Amino acid sequence: MAETSRGGFGGWGPLILNLVLFAAAAVVAFAGFLIGPWLGWVLVGVGVLLFAASMIVLVVGARRARAMDPLLSSPEQWWYNNRTGEVEQGPQSLGSERDGPYASREDAQRAPEIARERAQRWAEEEGDR
Repeated sequence: MAETSRGGFGGWGPLILNLVLFAAAAVVAFAGFLIGPWLGWVLVGVGVLLFAASMIVLVVGARRARAMDPLLSSPEQWWYNNRTGEVEQGPQSLGSERDGPYASREDAQRAPEIARERAQRWAEEEGDR
């Protein structure tokens, strides 16, 4: 969970701001289409600008949240790439292609074995219920 106590741009703030900007963009653009010619196109333009602002807030918020999360930003972490079978230092490939993070290269090399052990342990726990 992203910390907001450091004065960062994380938590619920960017999401709420994004939703407000997006809703305002939709309302203004829709009103522009209803009003018609000259003033209508001005309102549609304002709606487009509000939509662009909401996308900027979304991107900036996501980048800052990622920067504040040590598991996503730490280059000291090791990952196992499921597609290539190679170990990577720091998140280099797509998240859907890798397992991790692991604290050491050796742990990342054992990723398939660790995944099998965890799956077996979870299956045993499900069987106990």
